[in-house]
Amino acid sequence: MDMEKREYRSHGSSAHYCAALAIAFLLHYLLTPAEVAHGQGSMPADQIRAVAGGLCAFVAGLGAVRENGFYRLVPPLMLLSAWILLTNWPPASWYVLASLAFVWFGAVIAAGLVRGSLRPLLLRSLDFLLAAWLISFAVQFALYIGWGIVIDVHQIFHPYSEARISSGWDDGLLRMTGVHIEPGTYSNWVYGLVFLRGLARRRFFDFFSVVAIASTLLTFSFWGILSASIYLFAACMSSLSVMRSGTLAKLLAIAVVLAGTYTFVADLGVDEVAEYLYQRSTMGDSSGDSKLRAYDGFLREFDEVLVLGKPLDHDFCQGCESPQDAGVLLNSIILLGLPVSLAVFGVAGYTAYAIGRLPGLLAYLPLLFGKFYVYEPILWLIFCTCILTVWVLMESSRRLPKHLPSFSSILPGR
Repeated sequence: MDMEKREYRSHGSSAHYCAALAIAFLLHYLLTPAEVAHGQGSMPADQIRAVAGGLCAFVAGLGAVRENGFYRLVPPLMLLSAWILLTNWPPASWYVLASLAFVWFGAVIAAGLVRGSLRPLLLRSLDFLLAAWLISFAVQFALYIGWGIVIDVHQIFHPYSEARISSGWDDGLLRMTGVHIEPGTYSNWVYGLVFLRGLARRRFFDFFSVVAIASTLLTFSFWGILSASIYLFAACMSSLSVMRSGTLAKLLAIAVVLAGTYTFVADLGVDEVAEYLYQRSTMGDSSGDSKLRAYDGFLREFDEVLVLGKPLDHDFCQGCESPQDAGVLLNSIILLGLPVSLAVFGVAGYTAYAIGRLPGLLAYLPLLFGKFYVYEPILWLIFCTCILTVWVLMESSRRLPKHLPSFSSILPGR
């Protein structure tokens, strides 16, 4: 009992919070994409992500080195690494080396996040990181709405990069990005971080997560609006399934606030907002053009990726601006091959269902169409956390007394 009290006090100490803030700072630079702005020289943005990832992996590894979790990831990750090298030989491209590094960084961090002596510290760092992303967006949005001041928060944290704060419609509201480079990037990365946090805590829906997801609606990103709607619907399902009327009331309150915010920021120009969203849904912009060309390239090359994928720098959409806009699952099938993609995304979906049943699976679906590059660290951190979480839950169920329900009783087909 005394040991538990000392551990509890250490988790609430100032040193614990300072360490969590430091890890959150490193995680931000590992997970957040940035680009070299025009005239800013040749600052190696991806190299900074690699250094931050190495430091995070080192810290997480200190708490996970004595656990079996990481070592269980080694065989499948060795196979995945061999697969990537096989399809990208010789591995001269930076994308190949970065992808392998990010995969292994994700494995080590996930091992510490799922089980290890530093698990509480890493969980707290995820909370701090999500709070920082949310606060940066809220401050930027409030300054613009209240005083017309536009601050590039992304450039404050990434001086060599520049955010793409764009107008949603003619003479309409500017689309804020928070600490990220684009409005859509904010929506995708916040969703990914919320899902990762839900995996690590084995609880997908809480008030903090709902507020973070709701903020993505204010980016006026079509993907963000669609994914947030799915998530909020799943959260309502989860609340109703356990009859938590208080949680449902909070969700309804957030919906009312968002409805009022939309009316305010659009200056009663609801028709303009609806027209803008309609134009985005018809894929009439550059993002839509990239999607259409990527879909065409996918259908054209599908028979070539039934076993092996293509090199990571392969252009399958005929020079389109952003092939990742077509969805990470499609990109993964092209670049990693169908077998690897189905295995990785299948395990993630299986884990989401095991933790959250149908609402958890619904919350997972938007990630299939997330605008991530295949080598993004946040993606592999999610996948590795999914694999280890399944192992932990299965081990826990074996140690339960026979009269208690086991983990296997909630698995599909049981």
